[in-house]
Parts: sequence; structure tokens; C-alpha cells
Amino acid sequence: QALWIQDGLVHVHTSFRLTLGIFAHNLYGAMAMTVAAGTVSCLRRARPGPTPLASALAAASTRASSRMALPARAMGRRALAVAAGASRAEGCCRCGLGGAFRRCIGSVSVSSGICSAAGSVPAAVDSERYPLHMPQRCSAVMERYRAEITEHGYCHLTGFLRPSAVAELLEEVRRLEASGLGFRSSEAHNLFLEEGAASASPSSSSSSSGVALREKEFESSKVLVAMDDMGADSKLLELYRWDALRSFLREVFGLPELHRSADPIGGVYYNMFDGDYRDTLGWHFDRSNFSMNLILQTTPGQGGEFQYVPDSHEAISKMALWSDVEEHIKGKVKTPELSPGSLYLFAGSRSLHRVSPVTQGKRINAIFTYVEAEGARLNEYTLRKFFGRTEPRRPSATP
Repeated sequence: QALWIQDGLVHVHTSFRLTLGIFAHNLYGAMAMTVAAGTVSCLRRARPGPTPLASALAAASTRASSRMALPARAMGRRALAVAAGASRAEGCCRCGLGGAFRRCIGSVSVSSGICSAAGSVPAAVDSERYPLHMPQRCSAVMERYRAEITEHGYCHLTGFLRPSAVAELLEEVRRLEASGLGFRSSEAHNLFLEEGAASASPSSSSSSSGVALREKEFESSKVLVAMDDMGADSKLLELYRWDALRSFLREVFGLPELHRSADPIGGVYYNMFDGDYRDTLGWHFDRSNFSMNLILQTTPGQGGEFQYVPDSHEAISKMALWSDVEEHIKGKVKTPELSPGSLYLFAGSRSLHRVSPVTQGKRINAIFTYVEAEGARLNEYTLRKFFGRTEPRRPSATP
């Protein structure tokens, strides 16, 4: 099925060879075209009479190495280009389709009546197993993950990245680290990520039976490699900018809208937990309601395990002592088995969680920062704490 409608969105799938139907009412005439090995040709028009778009497509027969662009009058402005069999929006295309118009090789999305390029599927992704760009094919999978997030606040896509892509990303982060890039961040915090709570609170709040909950401090340390230190051709950047990934996160968490962070430093970044420093992420609750984490390297038997206590925030926030929390979480801590290439989504504000201390080797992962408010970015305090600076190294760096 080449064309379908789901959740008010228009979706188009193109494999190596298929016939693709295009709606007519706002596209100057309906027609169909075949995409095969880089050749595009018009097959028919649904209503008689020439139209600018139909005429342009009918005249087009391009090789994979060539490129065809329609005249501006065809669809409002420079709108459609064909290169290596992939239709891509160029500039702005006014259509009237109230949703997203997607393809698997290249894609055109429509939002508020404006079409813009949505990008091709990153080769790093095992798209046969996780066809996030094809909502109809992965609808059952989407429902499963949505249910898991609703019920447990956690879902895991094992083998999301191909092994070759994992190796390429590890090579990138090691190269960046060897170049002296990366910032070592250390902090002390309580369960609610309040720094200096113990020193700021009167010691009398602790009793002989244990430490007051908000006074209990945990250490966290790691090395972060910022987004603007990555090359323009970074596969991690390509993955972060893939619209289907952002849409997947939005759908699973049931968010009305979701955007890439406007921060050129912390949009997407690498985390490294080094056994030489016994790096760890202490027990805490996130301030954000959702997160996306990509695992690249683990340290089996040497710590670095992601652990969480499902839906524990309500109960723990009412407790007075850390000893009460320790008793409460006994037998409830979950330690999912994560492996290189795993992608997991997590509702960290709902569940107490940590990364256990690494005792040997390096645990490496990547964090994708998406935000509900368009244009949101990290504040100066957070940038200094995690990246050691507030300005990008390259002024032209963009999320």
C-alpha cells in the first residue's frame, strides 16, 4: 500500500519500485508516478487537461545521477526535486494537505500547509526492524511502546542501531576525546537534583534513625562531548535530526508537540563513564518527563548498569528519611539488559533511577534532547555545569 491516512496524516511509502498516487485537489491535478532506480515518470492524470505539475512530471525522466526541479508555478514555489529516486522538498511547497506527507527514501512533510524536507532514513538505523518512518507498518510496535511507557515509564528498542553504525559512533567519540574535546562534570545532589541541600539544611533535620531525605547526597560524574564538537557529517547528528525519531518520541509519550532543542551545545551529546574515576550517575528523579538514550558501549560485570524503581516518585516524595527509601525500594529495583545499539525511552520524573558506578572500562551512551517548547535551550548555569562553557566553539553550529 503506497498511500494511506492515519491520525489525520497523509503517509506515502516508496520502496525500490512502486506506483505512488498523489492527491490532486491542491496539487494542480492528480497523477501517479513510478519511482525506480532513480527514474521518475508520469503515468496518468486523474482529470483531463494539462496542469503545470502534471506537465513537468510528464516531461521528467531522469537518471539516478541527475536532478529535476519543477518550475515555481507548479506548486507555489521551488517545490519538488528528484535525485537518485528520492523526492525532496526544495524551498517551500504550499499544498493544503493538513498533515505529513512522507516517503522512505526521501520525504516531504506537510505541517500547517507548508511542505519542507524531512530527510531520508539514516543508514545507521535497522529500519526493517524499526520502520519509524512508516507509521502503518510500525503501528503495532508503536502501540506496544506507548502501552509500556504508560504502564512502566520505560521502553527498550534493542538493536535499534546496526552494529556497523555503533562502531562508527564509537570511533567518532574516541577521536573527539583523543583531540582533547569533552568536559568532565562532577556534582553532588539529592534525589530531587537539588545541589547543596545537605549543607543548606540544618543538621537537626537528621535524626538518630537516619539522614533526612533531602539531605542525603549522591555523587555524579562523567565526561560529556558536546554537539558542536561533532563533525557536520556525524551520524549521531543525522540521527538526532531525523524527524521520524522525534515523531516517535512524541507519539509514544502522547505529547501535543515536540521539537529539537535550539541549543547548539547540548542538543545531542555523548556521555562517557570511566572506570578509572568510578564514574556514576547517583540516584535521582529527572526534572523532565521524558528522555531518549542511545547505548553504544557497556561494561558487563563492571558496573555502569541503568537501574530504576518504577513509578516511585509519589511514594518516595512523602518519606522523611533516606533509610525509609532504602527499605521501600528493596526488591523493586529493575536492571534492564542493555546492549550496544539499544535505544530506550524513559519517564525519569516518575521513577527513581541511577547508573551504578563503573569499576573498569568505559560506558558510553548518547542523549537526545527534545523539547516541548520550540526554541527552548539550556540556561547558562546548566551549560557551565555539564559542558564547561556557554558559547559554541563554532558560531555557525546549529541543532
